[in-house]
This record gives sequence, structure tokens and C-alpha cells, in this order.
Amino acid sequence: MNNLEPPKALRLDARCLKETWETWMQDYELYAIASGLTETSAEVQYATFLHVIGESARSVYKGFQFATVAASKDVATVRTAFTNYCTPKLNEVYERYRFNQLVPAAGESID
Repeated sequence: MNNLEPPKALRLDARCLKETWETWMQDYELYAIASGLTETSAEVQYATFLHVIGESARSVYKGFQFATVAASKDVATVRTAFTNYCTPKLNEVYERYRFNQLVPAAGESID
């Protein structure tokens, strides 16, 4: 399947980055399987992943800190780093504030 088109570059400026990442990752996994990329060497998979993800995501990748040089070239480790980057951190103080502002409706149980 040499005619298979890879997914478009990851949009880091998307409103909901987590959903955009998950959708892009699903598209990439389907592309990798259908194109036979999963049967190639780890080096080819790494290079293809960084090529397909796009220029803006590659600049983010350059800022990631990996334990070893080998880990920085492992596709699974790079995917985990991008998942952590694209998943928003929970602001515990704000979430606690929102919880404490809840007012139960009439007849609503505590559960």
C-alpha cells in the first residue's frame, strides 16, 4: 500500500489538545498498520513518526527530557511523552473550589 496517505500534521493549537492528540494517534496507528510500517525497523518507525507528526510537534519534541538517548529514539517512549504533553494537568485547588461551590438541588441526595 505505497499510495496510502499519512495523517495530517498534529495541530498543537487545537482548542482541545487531548482529543486532537487521541484522534491523531488513532489515525497514525491505522496508517502504520495499513502501510506495513509496524513491520519495519525501530529506526524507520521513529523517523516516520517524527516526520508525520509535523514541524511544530517536532519542535516540542526537542524540548522533551529523556532518561537516555536510546529512549529518545524509542517510538513508545516518544508517544508517552506526547501523551503527557497533550493531556492537561488538573488544578487540584481549582477543582476543590468548584466542588465546594456545588449546591444540591431540592430533593437531591448527597450521593
